[in-house]
Parts: sequence; structure tokens; C-alpha cells
Amino acid sequence: MRVGYCRVSTKTAEQAASIATQEQRLRDAGCVRVLVDHGISGFREAGRRGSEFPALIDLILDGTTTEVVVPNFDRTQRRMRWGIELLDALERTGARLLELDTGAWLDPANNPADVMMAQLRTVFQENESRTRRLKVRKALEARRAQGAYASGKVPFGYAHVDGQVVPHSVNWRLAQDRWAQLAEMDFNLAGWIKNYDASITPRGIRAWIENPTLRGEVNNRPGMRCEPLVTPEQWHHARRCLQARSLARGVSLDRQVRLFTGLVRCDACGKNLHTVTDRNVQRLKCKTRVCDRYGQGLRVSVVRDRVIQALVQANEAMAELASEGSPALTPEQLELMRRIEALEPFADDPDYAALIAKQRAQLAALREQPAGPDLELRRELLADPATLAMATEDELRAIVIEFVASIVWLGGLESLEITLR
Repeated sequence: MRVGYCRVSTKTAEQAASIATQEQRLRDAGCVRVLVDHGISGFREAGRRGSEFPALIDLILDGTTTEVVVPNFDRTQRRMRWGIELLDALERTGARLLELDTGAWLDPANNPADVMMAQLRTVFQENESRTRRLKVRKALEARRAQGAYASGKVPFGYAHVDGQVVPHSVNWRLAQDRWAQLAEMDFNLAGWIKNYDASITPRGIRAWIENPTLRGEVNNRPGMRCEPLVTPEQWHHARRCLQARSLARGVSLDRQVRLFTGLVRCDACGKNLHTVTDRNVQRLKCKTRVCDRYGQGLRVSVVRDRVIQALVQANEAMAELASEGSPALTPEQLELMRRIEALEPFADDPDYAALIAKQRAQLAALREQPAGPDLELRRELLADPATLAMATEDELRAIVIEFVASIVWLGGLESLEITLR
């Protein structure tokens, strides 16, 4: 029996067309059965879940498969040990492998040279994948060294200014007062909400209290510091109080942070979607009982592919803008220019003239500041979809937090609104 196998790593529209073409080529080649891996990594361990590759090995070992057909040997895997597993199965049963791109047959049982060449290819494939993965890490480290924070949404009392997390000009004092009120009530969240008529849920205020940014560590990211709202001792005391109350009610404190934890919002109720595992598939679902979409959601892999596609497309647009030599102005610069323009008719008045001069000096200072992290570095990081597809959950989460402002689920299985920073 002739069996075909094809694979793509992501589920973008381009990859969907590619996998359809691969499958058709295999059927045209006379394959009785075709195994298809859509959105399955050939390198990442976690990305192999749900793969048809083990089924291919089983079909070879049971002796019913005499010929395996693939579009390209690279499509079978990108790790040496998986490549050796395939070669061993072919050698043990005497089955052959046909590579359509080259028209070459691989016959491990009768030609040792075929095995040697295939093993060398698997070594190069794995090394190429590791090199891409290393490039992602190095680019992220370089961006952090330049002062770019992948800090996401900062807690109440803080603000993003020039890529740094700093105290908010207005809410800083209010945040200090909030903490003092909670401390006086031994962090009784429900009681504090009732006494102060606060428009925030117990879960929301708890998340604010437990945010490590409040003790000066920006979301637990190594080396990223900010001005603390409270001392580490006060922060840990608050957590102990909350844990004691939670344990008394039997509430689990184990909250694992997933790739899109806190990053995807339901358009209907405004709440964040929760990551759940449904039949070995990770999904993002709305868990708000009063929402019309309660229990509904979409696959994590769909969100991942759409976000990567949006990042790559935005990076291409940014490259075009940079080549035109017209750097974009920041919102702060635009606001200063609007104020100066509004005040210019009153420039004869000494008071207004002084104010105009002050704001022009502020505008000049902003223009002299570096525009931010190196654009070339960002373009290199986001230019290749395959590089992003190979990133681990932690690496991709850092990229998403830094470059994506919001992800809103509009209902349905693939309807998303992605806004970049």
C-alpha cells in the first residue's frame, strides 16, 4: 500500500493553501491514504500534539505500507531523533520513501548511503530550527537591553512612558490610598468593595494586589524594575492574608499562565477568555455565565496563527514607511503640535509667548530622544513567520505583550480583532 504524509507548521491562509496543494500532489501520486498534519510543528515537542506522524510509523511497522510518499523529506520532521525513527521503521520493514520534489527514492534497507544522506539532512534541519529559535531569544534580549518592556497592561497607579513603567501622574496617589484602605481592613476584598462602593470585582482587586509591579518588579521579568508602590514585605503580607482567606474557602491558588492568559477579551461581555483543554486541544472560552457566549470560544492555535500573521503584516508596512524616510510622530508629539498651533494667534501676549516657547522646547526634546528600539532589530524579529511559529509559549507571549495592544474575540470560530501598539 502506498501512503502519503504532508505537514505545515501554522494555520494561516497561505499555509492552508499549501497543505491543500501538498495533499493533492500525494493523491495524484497514487496514495491510497494520505495523513495530513495542519498546524503541527516539526520541531517543538509541545507542537507535536495531535500529530499523524506516530500513525505513519505504525502503518510502516505493521507491514501494510510498502511505499511512503512525501512532498519533501523536510515535511516529515525537523528533529534528528524523529528522522531516525522514520528511517529505522523503513529499514526494518523494507519499505521505501519517495520524495516528490526531487523524484528520488529512499531505500534504507538496501542502500546505506541513502540512510547517511537522510541523517545528515535531519541534522541540518534541526540545526536550522535551533538557529531560528536562538534568533528569537537574542532579539528579545537585545530589545530588553534597549529599554523596551514586554510588560503588558500595567496595574492601576502606573503608566507607560517612553517604553518604561513609571508612576501615573494622577492615579499614583489614588493607588497609595487604595492600598492603605485595604491594609486597614486586612485585605477583606468584599468588605472593601462594599465600604468604598468600588466598581471593581473581588477578582480584579486581587489581581491588582498580587501584581509584582507593585513591589517594583515589572511582571516578574528579570532586570526590569520600576518605582515600588509598596515594600516587598507589605506585598508578601498582603498575599499571605489573601491566601489565608482563599484556603478557608477552599479556593485553588494554582493559576498557570498560558500563552494568551489575560490577553484575549470577549466582545460581548468585555471579560477575558479562559484557556481550557478540551479533548487534548487548547481552547479559549468565555466563562462569564451571564454572557450570551458562555462556554463558547476558539482554538488557541487559531489565535496564535492570526496574531503571527498580523505581526508580520504590520512589520512589512513599517518597513515600507521606514524606507520612505518619514518617521511616525508619537501621540505626545502630535498633542504638543496641536497646542502650539492653537496658541500661535496669541503669540504677541508675553504670557502666551512664554507658554509657546516652553511647549516648543518640550517638542524639540521629544524629537531629540531616540525613537525607541532599533527598527532593524524589530524587522528581523518579525519578518519571518516560520521564526515566530517556532517560538516557545513564553517567547511568543513576550512578543505579543510588547507589540499587541488588544485581541478581541467577536464570536465564531475565527473572528478576531487584533490591534497592534
